[in-house]
Amino acid sequence: MLKKWSLPIRLQFAILVNLIVVPLVILLAVLFYGQFKKVLDERILLQLSSIRQLKSVQIEDFLTQEWSAFTLKINSRYGVVSDSLSGGYVILSNVEDNVNLSESWVEYIRKAEPGIHDLSHLSEDGSIVIGFSERVKGVQYISITPGAKIQEILLERTGMGATGETYLVGADLTMRSLSRFMPERNPVSITAETEGTKQGRQGISGLGVFDDYRGVPVYSAYGPLEQSDLDWIILSEIDVQEVMEPVNRMRERLLFTSLIIVLVLIFVTFELSDQLTKPLRTMHRLLSQMATGRVDIEIPESRHAREVNSMFKALEKLKGSIQEAVQFADELGNLNLDKDYNLLSKHDVLGEALIQMRDRLKRFNESEEGHQIEKEKALVRGQENERARLARELHDGLGPLLTSLKMQIRTQDMKPAAREEINVLINETISEVRKMSYSLMPSSLADFGVGHTISKLVETMRKISGVDIQFINSLDPGVPLSHDIGLAIYRIVQEALNNALKYAQASSIRLSLTQFEDHVSLFFKDDGVGFDTNKEFVGAGIVNMKERCRIMGGEFEIISDKAGTQIEVDIPLKDA
Repeated sequence: MLKKWSLPIRLQFAILVNLIVVPLVILLAVLFYGQFKKVLDERILLQLSSIRQLKSVQIEDFLTQEWSAFTLKINSRYGVVSDSLSGGYVILSNVEDNVNLSESWVEYIRKAEPGIHDLSHLSEDGSIVIGFSERVKGVQYISITPGAKIQEILLERTGMGATGETYLVGADLTMRSLSRFMPERNPVSITAETEGTKQGRQGISGLGVFDDYRGVPVYSAYGPLEQSDLDWIILSEIDVQEVMEPVNRMRERLLFTSLIIVLVLIFVTFELSDQLTKPLRTMHRLLSQMATGRVDIEIPESRHAREVNSMFKALEKLKGSIQEAVQFADELGNLNLDKDYNLLSKHDVLGEALIQMRDRLKRFNESEEGHQIEKEKALVRGQENERARLARELHDGLGPLLTSLKMQIRTQDMKPAAREEINVLINETISEVRKMSYSLMPSSLADFGVGHTISKLVETMRKISGVDIQFINSLDPGVPLSHDIGLAIYRIVQEALNNALKYAQASSIRLSLTQFEDHVSLFFKDDGVGFDTNKEFVGAGIVNMKERCRIMGGEFEIISDKAGTQIEVDIPLKDA
């Protein structure tokens, strides 16, 4: 299975930001360039339109003035009648016009309707020639005027740049004015069949960008001249290349600036992503360490945004909770099952699992302790039963034999002194056997209870030792103790008295046995030399007392110092 390929988060962040910002910068640059070009196009076309309209007005004014002068000549009958050309028409001319009249011009005008006519296409040198015709009382008046003034108006190129020009095109889509790019050619020989001339021939004025008569892309303002008799189209144009030079320079600068901005943005976004993702990378490193089982990590103090601070605080809390869980698990490993654990929340699954494990260990431990206690109880019962058997054997077996021996000695013939000596020895042996039998298992324990049995023990020990031993029995006669509890208390008292008389050098001993509703309490105190309870005990007496108390589910406490030894035992009645 192929391993998934992934990028570091800071690189992903930088790429994501750049994927958003860089196209945005490029889009803004394109929009700015497009808007700039649009505004420039509109401005150029508006300027060309203004120039076309201005020149149209100037040409129309010139034609109006010439027509006015023509009509004035008619009214004043000022002029000369051509001698060579006669036949019902009069040619009006000023001497300063200096126009060589062509027969073809006159014939063209004579056949035309009255008005202003374009004779440029009949001119041999391609100059602009205007003809005027009017009928008054059956006589046709004709005037031929050169169009040098019109050409002068068209050649005025203020605001037209290096490639701008304004020119006229006739209805046949051939030029009427000189071309500034082809000044040596006859204008009529130049065909100007462009989009602007086609629209202008249909009487439409407009603006546009298209190829001119040279096949060069131009900005153009076109429209018909407001002199219907001439059918001229006037166009003001400038080359696209000239207009686009500053645009292209601006585009190059814009591209360079955009490239610089993009490079700066890339650098800034990488630096910014490094700073912004640094807490996340730190978090990743710490979590990776924790994933290996380490909980002793050092979490740095965060000075970042509130959300990042919250993340580090949560990580600190997680670390603390894991440490608490580890400590709690360690306590469980040491079987310290009384240790408490506070859940972080109701969703603390780990804590719940640890608590459930503790509870199961508790139940298992209690079960094991119960089984162990039952085993120990069975062992103690076996020992006590064996002691009882031995006591019975001594009492029922050896006792009668010693009594029989004593009776036989009485019937024997011997010296009185010897007989008396043997009787004393036998009596001492019988007494010792009785003590051994009583010590192994006092018969009064089963017959009269532990209180009476301890009273008899105290009385015997007081006589033997001469020590002041006082016993207070506060047991409830109506609620007898079980044999196991009574036997355990008796053995503890027996062991405590033996220790006090044998090791403590006590001169006074106080005992009390008190029965409560749910437990029985034994109190023992002597005024002996005491001992250090922190040291391990050489003898098994105190250990046996503790074990007997533990087996019965009770509590054993011993306090000893130079003032004496105090023992307190509490055994629950429910475990009897």
